[in-house]
Amino acid sequence: ETQGTLISGGGGTEESGFGAVRYGGQLATNVYYRIYGKYSDHDESTHTDGRGASDSWSMAQGGFRIDWEASEIDRLTLQGDYYDGWMGANLNVHSLNPPGLFARSFRSKTEGGNVLGRWTHEFPAGSELRVQASYDRTDRDYGIARELRDTVDINAQHRFHLGERQEIVWGAGYRYSLDDINETADFQMSDPSVGLQLASAFVQDAVTLAPDRLHLTLGTKVEHNDFTGFEVQPSARIAWTPQE
Repeated sequence: ETQGTLISGGGGTEESGFGAVRYGGQLATNVYYRIYGKYSDHDESTHTDGRGASDSWSMAQGGFRIDWEASEIDRLTLQGDYYDGWMGANLNVHSLNPPGLFARSFRSKTEGGNVLGRWTHEFPAGSELRVQASYDRTDRDYGIARELRDTVDINAQHRFHLGERQEIVWGAGYRYSLDDINETADFQMSDPSVGLQLASAFVQDAVTLAPDRLHLTLGTKVEHNDFTGFEVQPSARIAWTPQE
């Protein structure tokens, strides 16, 4: 749906400059791709007395996506992004000389990337299975500390019809996120490297009470995290369409 070339750009007094280039093409029969790159640069804010706030920032980002219609019932997607930028800020840091704190302007670096793969399979009678996995890495330099974080996420969901009036969707997922924080004299943590796990499962039943008029949706989500243990989130909704 996004074949061909798209180029956009501009600039102004606050958003100093921005631009983007995107191109979509076809690699083979039923294999399509898209690549892009964009950049933006933003001027700093201004205090009421005319001083600059030292909060200017800029960001560059690029990525790709490939979609393969492997067969009439199987579709595969692979996509990824990478970004690199910086953000200005003011920060109070410690000093051994009086008064003990002093303001310092700095540039906070932000960098990261991700890759995601998804497989969709259609079964007879309108049933569909979707499996997705992704990996994400972020690198943040806050001036007084630096955080590296790696996150892996896997999830799957299955949709099928039960009779003529019910559509059921259920699925499960797992996420693991590991951070590594470099400490400084101004920023200390009891454990600078922690791995967090999040597991979840859900089920939803959409019931047609009156065709094109009244629908009932029942479901619940159950998850387990490392902070509060098990959590349950049930829900019930009714949708009424009085007229077309």
